[in-house]
This record gives sequence, structure tokens and C-alpha cells, in this order.
Amino acid sequence: LVGSEMCIRDRYGVEHVEDLPVNWRGLVMQEGERITSEAFEAVYADVSQSIEDQRRWVMWGSLLSPYILSRSLSGSLALTSSEHVQRYEMAAERYRYSLIQSLNTLHAEDIDLAHDREQKVSQEYWAQLADFEYQPPPLKADWATMWQSVIVFSLWFFAVFSVLMFIRPRMTTS
Repeated sequence: LVGSEMCIRDRYGVEHVEDLPVNWRGLVMQEGERITSEAFEAVYADVSQSIEDQRRWVMWGSLLSPYILSRSLSGSLALTSSEHVQRYEMAAERYRYSLIQSLNTLHAEDIDLAHDREQKVSQEYWAQLADFEYQPPPLKADWATMWQSVIVFSLWFFAVFSVLMFIRPRMTTS
């Protein structure tokens, strides 16, 4: 609809927005939401790539510091890692987009253009909308990123254990 009279003709068989069988304001809102959501997804993909790059650097840093390693592992185990946050954000965004588009469809199809500002959405309509429900994936879904941390943690543990075993005999003979 936005910027294209051809789209109006093809979809609804009319030449002017005034002749549409639906509320054109709702159509404009649908298209605006679609466009802004596409822009958000493109920017979010870039941010996600930066976060992934940072996660790789943190993994290399964990070779130098067990603190960094334990922070990474505890975030995965507590479901607060950047991967978990991103999954939650994307689920919330899908829900938000679906909710807004359903309201835009309601606006386009059930709200009369002449009385657009005076009409209210019924309480029954709000009651039938689905609630946002998020179930984090099981821990095994994170194994692809956690196994590296587990290996490095094992190396740290082995290194500390080896040092302690080397120092212990010297401490007892002194």
C-alpha cells in the first residue's frame, strides 16, 4: 500500500484509498510495522554478530583467566548468557510483532474509518489474545557453545591440580 497505487489496485480492485473496503489507516500501520520490524531484524543481526565475535574473544580470554571461564559457564547454567538473552529477545519480538499486527488487522478490518477515533476494542477481544509464554531451551541445546568452556575448565582444573601435587611433596619435606 505505502507508495504504491498498483498494490491497491491488485489487492482490492480499487483506484483510490477512499474506495477501499477496509480502513486504510490500519493498512498503513500494518505496512509500517512490517518495514520497521525488518529494519530492526537487520540491525539486530549485526548486533548479534558482534556479540558472537565477543563471545569468541571471551573464550580465548578464559585460557588466561579462570574467572572469565567461570563467568561464562555460570551464565550458561543459569540461563543468563548472551545466547539465552538473545533467544528471549527474539521470542519476545515475535510475540510483539504478532500482537501488533493482529491489532493492525483489527483496525483495518473492524474499525470504521469514519468513526476511527471514537471506537474502542472490546474487553472480550483483549481477553482472547494469547499471553507471552517463553520456555528456555533445555541445557543440552547450549552444549554446542558450552563444550569449549567445559574443556578449558578441565584444563584449568588439571593445571591447578598438577601444581598442587607438585608443591605438596615439597611442603611436607620442608
